[in-house]
Amino acid sequence: DDGLADVHFQLEDEVIHAHKLILKMNAPELYLLCEDADTTPIPITGISADVFQIIVCYAYGGTFPKREPIKASSPEKEPILKLGLDIIEAADRYGMIELKILVETYLVAYRVMRKHNVADMLLFADAKNCALLKEYAFAYAISRSRDIINSELSAKLKESNSLLQELFVAAAEIPERRASMVG
Repeated sequence: DDGLADVHFQLEDEVIHAHKLILKMNAPELYLLCEDADTTPIPITGISADVFQIIVCYAYGGTFPKREPIKASSPEKEPILKLGLDIIEAADRYGMIELKILVETYLVAYRVMRKHNVADMLLFADAKNCALLKEYAFAYAISRSRDIINSELSAKLKESNSLLQELFVAAAEIPERRASMVG
């Protein structure tokens, strides 16, 4: 209820109302942002209203669709596929570890990796400490190394010597579980 909310966030043209107690329990970094706030809306930048709404909804106990088989065309997974990396970024920013891991798990389960995005996914996963997404990106890159070797992946990985070294180590190991992850 907007009337009972004790904190208000301004995102572009939209105001999102919340309760500090809920945020303190479920989004600790977001709570710190509004801990001493009065009734003036707090401006939020660098995040879309859609993603922020998902963050607040999840803080209030909202859920994501079940990870069980969901048809490829299902609208239930659309927000995750469309906004997944943005949600991870925001969850990381606001201290919502469970949400971050959940969305990361969905991205891997929905097999979002493609030849054109594997470099960006790998760099993102490394920067945001998304171990599962990173492992999946490694497995994908290794399993399709002939297609990727002359692509942007090799050029982008030159920016990160440590990531390039990890990729070589992963390629040298090639356990069966990695091959089973990639579809």
